[in-house]
Amino acid sequence: MDELPRQYLVPEKDTVMSFLATRRALVGLLLEARPHLERFFGHDVQIELRLADGVESEGTGELLAMVQSHLDPDAALELIGRFWDDWWKENSARPEAWPLYIDVEYASEPASIQ
Repeated sequence: MDELPRQYLVPEKDTVMSFLATRRALVGLLLEARPHLERFFGHDVQIELRLADGVESEGTGELLAMVQSHLDPDAALELIGRFWDDWWKENSARPEAWPLYIDVEYASEPASIQ
């Protein structure tokens, strides 16, 4: 789990890491997903992890992995679609993938992993 904050932006680190503490297989899936996202969005892609609104750290709900994009919206949607077709479609069916939602959103300012 220590590797996750080095590969993903985690603004609410305590809350997200608490959520993931009981979902170790999901951590592995996130680490596995990173190079596939990099293939489409570039090596320096920033991906923010956050819980969906209304999710408590010990509750059920979705973990969002949102690719932070500065691309034209059509181009970003095309890339996330290619990621889906190439890797996520098959891997999202894995049991540990249930609470994970991967998508793209427009990032107004560049972010950095600390």
